[in-house]
Amino acid sequence: MSKPDLLCLATPNWEGDYAKTIVEIMTELSQDFRILYVDYAFTFKDVLKGHPDLPLERIKNKAQSLRALETKRGTEIHVLTPPAIWPINPLPAGPLYRFFLKQNNARIRRRVRWAMAELGMNDPLVVDAFNPAVGRYNTTSLGKGRWIYYCYDNIAAAPWLKKHGTYLEKEFIPLTDGVMTTSPGIQREKEPLHNRVGLVRNGVDFELFHSGFRDQALRADENAAPILGYIGSIDDRIDYQLLEALYQAMPQAEIHFVGRVMDEGLVASWRNRDRVVFHGAHPLEKLPEFLSTFSAALIPFVSNEFTKGIYPLKINEYLAAGVPVISTRFADLSDFETSVDLCEGHETFVQAVQSAVLEDDAEKRRRRAEVAQGNSWSARAETFKSLLREWFPGEY
Repeated sequence: MSKPDLLCLATPNWEGDYAKTIVEIMTELSQDFRILYVDYAFTFKDVLKGHPDLPLERIKNKAQSLRALETKRGTEIHVLTPPAIWPINPLPAGPLYRFFLKQNNARIRRRVRWAMAELGMNDPLVVDAFNPAVGRYNTTSLGKGRWIYYCYDNIAAAPWLKKHGTYLEKEFIPLTDGVMTTSPGIQREKEPLHNRVGLVRNGVDFELFHSGFRDQALRADENAAPILGYIGSIDDRIDYQLLEALYQAMPQAEIHFVGRVMDEGLVASWRNRDRVVFHGAHPLEKLPEFLSTFSAALIPFVSNEFTKGIYPLKINEYLAAGVPVISTRFADLSDFETSVDLCEGHETFVQAVQSAVLEDDAEKRRRRAEVAQGNSWSARAETFKSLLREWFPGEY
């Protein structure tokens, strides 16, 4: 029996050196669906400036734009590079923006239709991954399949999307057949906009991150410089005043950052400090090596409109390695009340880190890993499919 077709209109590229929710869920779904994944559309401005990640030949040459890649599950996924589009985000909302948005959509749509024809796709299930600017004007143009909006952030608080994304999302959601969200906070926000809103929490590649598991706790008295680690994008989600309090309160500890620095101005004062290390971005496969050295893993996020909708990938990645996890209460993380130290206030956070470093043991590490194992991407894909079956009986 042939697999049903799925077209994913994505925001991020398939490849890259950081974990992506939509890539992980599509990898799992590729075991049950034949998937065409449409990459991020670079602009003409990117082409002229020579963006470092620019796949220029695939952008220019339609014949080279469609690739078949093998996933880590041993399945095949088709990845399409769109043509260049107009850089319209600086434009104000209004007729001119709409005109060029439709032009951009037409350019993307033509290449997607070509790829669908190449693959023999007619009426795929369409998953729009946090990309309402593409979905808004395409719901009747890419076959007759169902449309799912897969929403993994609060678009109204996303600096790179909120200007136009906020109103386009509100226009787009009623045109879809259902909305899948990745956190309870986002689910509550979208429920007034559609009668089908489901929750598919973020997961973890358990096998990969459990490879960083250490049965032996990294105690402060056995390690002259316990490492307090953070993995992920280094940006304005982080409470740097909280980290300052931690840095001052634990002079024996080192703070290690593993990830992309999104705004150098935010970390300038941290660059040349003793006991602070920036490792830069690393492939996912390398992250367990870092986790195996952590005495405690941090999620020191501020609480605001953007972060309240986050279900952080790193929480299960940390747990899979058995590391003590200390987080602020920036969002609804009630699933982790017994496995993560969820803290309100700087003093409480610092005390929790100090206790975790002193009191960690092998049994606690095993229990943390067990929690993460139940939150695998495979389990999340089953939730995704069960929502499809619930919403559209007999179709998937």
